Amino acid sequence: MLINAMHQADSFLSGEADQWFARNREALATRRPENDPIMAAIGRLGITPRRAVELGAANGYRLNWLHEQYGTDGVGIEPSAAAVADGRTRFAHLKLEQGLAHDIARLDGPFDLVIFGFCLYLVDRDGLFGLAAAVDQALASGGHLAIYDFQPPMPLRNAYAYKAGLFSFKLDYGAMFAWNPAYIPIYRHITDHDGRPFSGHPNEAVGVTVLKKVPGRYAYARGDAFSA
Repeated sequence: MLINAMHQADSFLSGEADQWFARNREALATRRPENDPIMAAIGRLGITPRRAVELGAANGYRLNWLHEQYGTDGVGIEPSAAAVADGRTRFAHLKLEQGLAHDIARLDGPFDLVIFGFCLYLVDRDGLFGLAAAVDQALASGGHLAIYDFQPPMPLRNAYAYKAGLFSFKLDYGAMFAWNPAYIPIYRHITDHDGRPFSGHPNEAVGVTVLKKVPGRYAYARGDAFSA
């Protein structure tokens, strides 16, 4: 999970992210790569990342899977200090840092894979454009962006279940990038939140979207080809 540097970000960085990790720590330990939606997408697409960064990395468990399967050098940013400490103990080969989404801007890129690990629904709304720009700068041309999050057919705002005054924002986050002709959606898979086939309930829709960042010469057709 991850958030950006506004009101919600302050809440998570100051302790709410640690509460999330405490609630989910045991469940994280039982997860397996063969059941992970992002790993499934990467495998199906034949992506073999050399350098990957995950925003909302928890303790780095998914980055560790990438390292084991593909030899990927992994970097993770996570607001929970407890999760980062746990990951540094378990996965010493990973670079894990406590921080917020926009901190991707200070990393030593480029990366050929950027992952949003079910975090965008907590990002403050006025941080989204800046975050998208920072991700674009960090992602190499020819690289891939994987987004795992809620994906309803229309934007939704719900009260966050664990702390008053915070909200969950659900929408198609792939659209933050797909408007740009350099980002080509190449994979999309939607289920219910519990992993079962999508029931049609907007609040339950969860999806993985993968976009490929293509060079500029592939993104735009020649305008003079349409001259009279």
